[in-house]
Amino acid sequence: MPSYVSIAFEANLDTHYTYSVPDALKAGAVMGTRVMAPLGHSQRIGYIVDEDPAVPSGVKLKDILSLVDKKPMITPPLMRLALFVSEYYFCGLGQALKCFLPAPVRHRASDYGMVHVVKIKKDLKELNDLYDNTPERFWKKRNILRCLIVRKSSADQKSPFLLQQLKERAECDLASIRSLEKAGVLETALEQHWSLRDEGAALPNIPPELTESQKLAVSEVLKKKDIFAPFLLHGVTGSGKTEVYLHIIEEALKNNKTAVVLVPEIALTPQTADRFRGRFGSKVAVLHSAQSDKERHRQWWRIKEGEAKVVVGARSAVFSPVSELGCIIVDEEHESSYKQNGEAPYYNARDLAVMRAKLENCPVVLGSATPSLESVHNAEIGKYTLLRLTSRVCASADIKTELIDLNKEAQVASQFGVISRSLKSAIEECLAKREQAILFLNRRGYVPRLICPECYESLKCPSCSVPLAYHKRDNVLKCHLCGYTSEYLPPYSCPSCGTQLKPAGYGTQRVENLLHSLFPEARIGRMDRDTTSQIGAHEKILTAFADHEFDILLGTQMIAKGLDFHNVTLVGVLNADISLNTPDFRSGERTFQLVTRVVGRSGRGAKAGRSVVQSFTPEADVLNCAVKGDWEGFVKKEMRDRKELNYPPFSHIIEIVFKSKEAKKAYDSAKKFRNAIKKNVPRIPGYFYMTEVEEANPSFAFNEYRYQIHIRTTLVQAVAKELLAPFRELLKGRSGVRAQIDVDPV
Repeated sequence: MPSYVSIAFEANLDTHYTYSVPDALKAGAVMGTRVMAPLGHSQRIGYIVDEDPAVPSGVKLKDILSLVDKKPMITPPLMRLALFVSEYYFCGLGQALKCFLPAPVRHRASDYGMVHVVKIKKDLKELNDLYDNTPERFWKKRNILRCLIVRKSSADQKSPFLLQQLKERAECDLASIRSLEKAGVLETALEQHWSLRDEGAALPNIPPELTESQKLAVSEVLKKKDIFAPFLLHGVTGSGKTEVYLHIIEEALKNNKTAVVLVPEIALTPQTADRFRGRFGSKVAVLHSAQSDKERHRQWWRIKEGEAKVVVGARSAVFSPVSELGCIIVDEEHESSYKQNGEAPYYNARDLAVMRAKLENCPVVLGSATPSLESVHNAEIGKYTLLRLTSRVCASADIKTELIDLNKEAQVASQFGVISRSLKSAIEECLAKREQAILFLNRRGYVPRLICPECYESLKCPSCSVPLAYHKRDNVLKCHLCGYTSEYLPPYSCPSCGTQLKPAGYGTQRVENLLHSLFPEARIGRMDRDTTSQIGAHEKILTAFADHEFDILLGTQMIAKGLDFHNVTLVGVLNADISLNTPDFRSGERTFQLVTRVVGRSGRGAKAGRSVVQSFTPEADVLNCAVKGDWEGFVKKEMRDRKELNYPPFSHIIEIVFKSKEAKKAYDSAKKFRNAIKKNVPRIPGYFYMTEVEEANPSFAFNEYRYQIHIRTTLVQAVAKELLAPFRELLKGRSGVRAQIDVDPV
């Protein structure tokens, strides 16, 4: 029992604080437990991160005030992972630990799941005798006894019988139940239960016969089931990667171990969870941010208490409190949505999955049809074992892909807008066969911007240097970065030259209107952030599409990842240039991945598939490689270019953005920091390069000016320790400037 403990608070604090432990609290004051402790003039919740640290003699310490939890919330393996997050992503340990507990868990006591249950004290014969001897005028008592008889006779006696259930089924009041409790017929108690609903509602699915390449992949992973072993599963779309995952997890469960499955998009979670529930039933728990607070709280505790053995979720599921971890799966490992944005620490769940597997000594499988170049490089140098699935499971399926030049289409078929003649014809053919189509456009709203036809200036958000998009349904202009909205009241004049601005481009709302006019009989669904803002909206739309309530599903990137609908025979990429023209060294990689993934949604069943990819730059090597499925050709060229410039995967990038409401302050702070760093560069071994101070993209956001420095290095932790740590004060924003450090930005 510790006399002293070190506490890490969730605030962005660099150091831990040491406190003494009162005798009454010593038994529960163990590492990983949350406590209430004084901090300055306030009281804060912190995490015990060390027991009995060295305390200088003569120092008088403050006492911790109380224990927040009855048992540790952070296990030793998770504490080690939190330490890595703190060191690698340059944040306080308390900030890192905050990631491990969802907000509903942090803000609610652990006894939140307490419910009133009914325990039957009489056997079946005694209950029947009581029922037969109770006069009919005591109908409430007879109803209760009848419910108890049914319950006693059922095969469901092990699950809790809720007091509320008894009241509803017997149509009685609490007083009637209490009278039988006094008579010794039943007993009510307050108990904690997390599994109070059917977690295995999905239809059971029978494991199909594995292909030879699937068997080989499963076998290779299971050979190393008890040690840390990272695998890269490179399988073409439709090659059955999920079935490989299921077999690996099944083996882990047989060995009384657990599994974590990460998916990149919340929209995928219901479909993936249903497939896993169909195989593993109530052992599956689901975690993602679109759940209600109550449901996230319940699912987390099901995992913590060991009721759930398989966790399926988005990036935060990497912090799941599972014990005896048997394997981690990262599906679509290349996806940028695994990167945390908006709030520190800016971790990448894919990389943390590998680190957690290392800390807990289990295999980790990174799966993708278009792996990230970082993972490809790790396979090439031997850090990862490469596994290949080179053919689709359904051998009869075929995909014909066509690349359309939108420049030519605009000259002869401008009336169709963003729908080319080839795509229009393909949609008509698809509808005639009662098949389904997916159309992809990574722009939501009605039009992306209002632009000046003379000087090409656009109307921007007053809080950000980002063009305002027009949303016709709500008749508003909206900033997709900060959420600013204003009523749409045209005409608008160019802020530079005064010319009247014109709507430019297509968003999903505008394309939806166009589709209704071109195909009036078609049932069209739209899936973007605007249509999925409500809890459960993702699942509702996908279920409707699976049930063929929609003929065409139009959407943004959330429909490009991992969806599996066997009646989809047509996919249209409406504008492949959107991701290609972004000012980012990864734009080519992202475009190749995106086009390949979207095209792969077609022809996943026995029916042949067709894909139409539209572009204003059809000559681009990236698009031609994607359309031809030439993964090796794309990787070879891209790797050569990256190596020449020492870009990832041949180095790591550390991005430091300085923000202030005054542009000069932001710039001066960035310059001062860069000069301070430059003096210490000789202390860093290995490759090191630092850019000049430059405007960030965007240069103005959330009413703050932004300037940035990029550091490229082969040794992130050395740079953090030797260069960044000594200048923490410069990064804290003491004079109205804030600094944000992002390691490995995507």
